[in-house]
Amino acid sequence: MDAVQVVEFLVRVAGTGAIVILVVELAARAGPAFGGIFAGLPIVLGPGYFFLLRDQPLAFVVDSALLSLLSLTATQMFLLIYVIAPARLAPLSTLALAATVWILTALLLGAIEPGIATGGVSFALATLLAWRLGRGFVRPQAGRAGRRSFLLLLLRGLAAGLLVGLISILSSTFGSRLSGALLAFPIGFATIGLSLHRDLGVIAVTRTAHASLFGMTSLAVFCITLALVLQPLGASIGFLLAIAMSVGSAAFALALTRRLGGG
Repeated sequence: MDAVQVVEFLVRVAGTGAIVILVVELAARAGPAFGGIFAGLPIVLGPGYFFLLRDQPLAFVVDSALLSLLSLTATQMFLLIYVIAPARLAPLSTLALAATVWILTALLLGAIEPGIATGGVSFALATLLAWRLGRGFVRPQAGRAGRRSFLLLLLRGLAAGLLVGLISILSSTFGSRLSGALLAFPIGFATIGLSLHRDLGVIAVTRTAHASLFGMTSLAVFCITLALVLQPLGASIGFLLAIAMSVGSAAFALALTRRLGGG
């Protein structure tokens, strides 16, 4: 990479990392229901697709969005592990198990042709299944107070930024499908979950993960909106509309989560 590309890469890493750190702090301070919705905002997909739209043709980005939508099914399995496992495993072991389940699920989903219908139905079924299975593992008590390490939080935020930076820079090499799948990996919740599990305890992370199951709806809406409107409306309007629809669905998911007793 030349000097301009290096500077652009660092800007992408720093910008995404700053967004992730902000959302982790909000999730830790606002409680499980709000934290779960914050975790579902496009804190990684948003910057990732912003940079893809700058670097790639619209058809490439649409294909990536459809693959991201399908891969969100694997994210729901990742979150289910975070509901079930923290009471039995240490923070890093929980993250490793959740990541392994995500990879295996994503590989299985590779046999399905990505599309709005297939991705949407797969995501909806996974969400309902994970919500029902996870309810028995969520305890109603408030999580313990804890002390968060800003240095560790900074490192985790930079890890998320590196993911987005590398995918956006190497998207031509990866291709639209692999780029879409990798952007859908829940690096945002991996950062949030590791911080909450380590610093605030089992109850805080399991309740936030359970609330995040409906929070992820905002990411599905983001991907569906991109796939539908990018080509007819163009990159700028399509991206802004996808962000707006995502935030609106997050507000709806918050109301639904609280109504169903998720935080």
